[in-house]
Amino acid sequence: MFPRFELVSRAWRSIIALTLAALLSACQGSGVGYLQNGIGSDLPSPSTGSATLSHEIYFNYLCRQAGIGQSCRLLPYDANWTLVVQQGMNDIDRRCDAYLQWLDDKKRSRGPLLSQVKDVQSATAALIGVFDPSNAIALQVVAQAFNLITRSIENYHSRLLLEIESSTVNSVVLRARHQFRQEISDRAFNSRPEAEYALRSYLRLCLPFAIETNINNYTTLVSQGIRLDDSNSINQAPVVGRRLLREAPESPVIFIKPPPPPPPPPVPLGGVTNVELSLQKPDIRQVQRRLCVTPSGRFDEETRAAILVAETAMAASAPNDQIDTGLELDILLAEAEGCASTPFKFASTFEKFHFRGNATMRTRDRVKEFQGAAYRCVGDIEQRTSTTFPQKPAETAFATGALDGETRRAVTFVAPHIRIDGTASVNPLNFATIEAVQNCL
Repeated sequence: MFPRFELVSRAWRSIIALTLAALLSACQGSGVGYLQNGIGSDLPSPSTGSATLSHEIYFNYLCRQAGIGQSCRLLPYDANWTLVVQQGMNDIDRRCDAYLQWLDDKKRSRGPLLSQVKDVQSATAALIGVFDPSNAIALQVVAQAFNLITRSIENYHSRLLLEIESSTVNSVVLRARHQFRQEISDRAFNSRPEAEYALRSYLRLCLPFAIETNINNYTTLVSQGIRLDDSNSINQAPVVGRRLLREAPESPVIFIKPPPPPPPPPVPLGGVTNVELSLQKPDIRQVQRRLCVTPSGRFDEETRAAILVAETAMAASAPNDQIDTGLELDILLAEAEGCASTPFKFASTFEKFHFRGNATMRTRDRVKEFQGAAYRCVGDIEQRTSTTFPQKPAETAFATGALDGETRRAVTFVAPHIRIDGTASVNPLNFATIEAVQNCL
């Protein structure tokens, strides 16, 4: 008898201790900082950095949804800030409607949930009565446990938002949203701070404390015949934004400082074709670095000459000094940046695009092919003229796959003995020199 009583007593002490611990942890939750310091006395908060990044991402999404662009890099006094505010209110409406639907579902689920708890309680008591009818303590524990669950559900649903009719909550929120939109319909927002303040004011209308405040206002002030306005309501239109004049004012208008003049038109970048006109300075610099010319960010004379050389070297069907198609642009951008900095040690735009790889042969193999022709030409000249190529390396060591100093020294050795016109060039190589060396004329 006594051991059983002691066991039950220990169980109850454990239950009481766990309950008190849960209550104390709830009281000392995330709000303990607010209880001691409020919002704090420092302007920045620990979340300032993450909030800045999340706001940047959110405004970029709003600009994309509003059809403005991929990012919200708008200057002050840009008329598109008004579109951002309007799109932001649409986004808040979507989230607010989902919240109202959730509130309605919670109110509708209260009755069935309580009924289910009572059914489980009755079934549990019946089972205990069948298997252990003399255990009165177990029946009391079960009854108290289910009473605790029932009271917890009732306490959870005791908040005003979960007790009042859904139609009333929906009416109050929808009316406040409609009135807010009407009050700012004649306002133009000119900057991101104004847009953010307006959206926060609109978002506040769907917060629980604002909805409960509005319901209290309607039940107290309206019942006394007092009209709700900005002085006695939480629904206040933002004081930011320039009000648009829809009709001639009766009194003189005091104008605010006019917006700054628009930025000067962009400097022409020298583009001619549609493809070139679509490129910005960073894009043009990428093309120029692949053409091995000065990355000025403009289609200057040096760049035009390099484009013509590249197209000619690639045996284009109609070479010119322009980028006519997207395919030409893709070919240029697919090349590595620079000439001498590449593993093939090119000395000019012509060398780079003349020896570029294709579907049948890689760039290194094409360079090796030319080096083989130069090495054989050196041997022919030595036999015909009884001259010697000083410090001649082995053929395997000569074919490095790069237009290095040894290759250019070999071309310089054979140049006086082969028929090359006056346009020949050794460093850098040109087409006349390459053709003469390959044929060893």
